[in-house]
Amino acid sequence: MSLVEKSLEPGAGCGKFNVIWVSKGVTMSPFARVTALGAVIAFVLAVPAAAEDTAASKPKKGDPDEVVCEKQEVLGSRLAVKKVCKTRAQWEEQRRADRDLVHKSQMGSCARQAGC
Repeated sequence: MSLVEKSLEPGAGCGKFNVIWVSKGVTMSPFARVTALGAVIAFVLAVPAAAEDTAASKPKKGDPDEVVCEKQEVLGSRLAVKKVCKTRAQWEEQRRADRDLVHKSQMGSCARQAGC
């Protein structure tokens, strides 16, 4: 029984994927080898980067008195950016005030119209 036949038997794979190992008869050109190696390296490097992105998107809990700076785009300019520094508590208060303002403006416009 060859390696290919053995790998096609039920339960011969890793988890739910069957792994097929061929030891003889298959040759790859150098270009195909480099391409396959590049794809594997890109995948291996992309997986930790994706994990870092999801970890960075989670809100960080910290000291409310810690100063945090954010870069904000200047209205009317594509390139200008200003740096705004506030404590975590001040940023949270600003976000809460912005949320309240949006909520009031949305609810206020509905109250002026009949049958909203």
